[in-house]
Amino acid sequence: MGHRSSLSRYIKTTVFAILCILNISYAAVTDSLQVAAYINKQPVAAKEFRREMLRYRAEIYGQFAKTHQSSEAGNFWNTAFNGVKPIDSLRSRALKALIVLKVQEQLLTRHKLWPYKNYNQLLEALHKTNIDRNNAVQKNEVIYGPVNYTEQDFYDYQFSNAIIRLKKAFRDSGVIKVNDSLLSAHFNQLKSKGIYSGKQSFDKVKNSVADNYTEQRYQHFIDSLVSKAQVQKVPAVYNKLVF
Repeated sequence: MGHRSSLSRYIKTTVFAILCILNISYAAVTDSLQVAAYINKQPVAAKEFRREMLRYRAEIYGQFAKTHQSSEAGNFWNTAFNGVKPIDSLRSRALKALIVLKVQEQLLTRHKLWPYKNYNQLLEALHKTNIDRNNAVQKNEVIYGPVNYTEQDFYDYQFSNAIIRLKKAFRDSGVIKVNDSLLSAHFNQLKSKGIYSGKQSFDKVKNSVADNYTEQRYQHFIDSLVSKAQVQKVPAVYNKLVF
């Protein structure tokens, strides 16, 4: 009887512990995938914000440390300097970056150049990629780059390659018009800025001029989309974002 009672208590304790672990894990996942903002009605998860906050953390820290001599503040990120907390500036910087990224993701999606319908699919692709790369290493196969991608590295790699394809599609379709007349005028502008010397001929640098012109027109196009972007924060999540 005593043995059964002890066994029963052990089972109950074990089940309770497992449920606690599952609840904690579920809560952590749910928290990271909570929507912190909408950009053109597209949800942006808290974890996406944290990725960009980590990217710009050093930049914001440097700004405050230089301007306010605040590097020795005990609770630096939550200390108000002239009424502004570094953590709020970091959230704003991350949001600014995400607006630029999301309007481009939306463009990529429309041109069928972005395979991820949502943030979860990006994370699933990252997970599968890392498994495949680890399996390749176990088989002594050659891989290039790290064995395991971080989320930031994986996202940057996928995004930058997709943008290269988008710019080419824009040129091929005429969204960005490129011809010798436009490039020659652009070449003269670059020479006036000292980027090319007066001795250089247009024909010899035509390809690099075309790349520069394409980039300039593309950035102008993206800047226009960013200025028109509809942004809606979710204060209950956004105001609690930390990295």
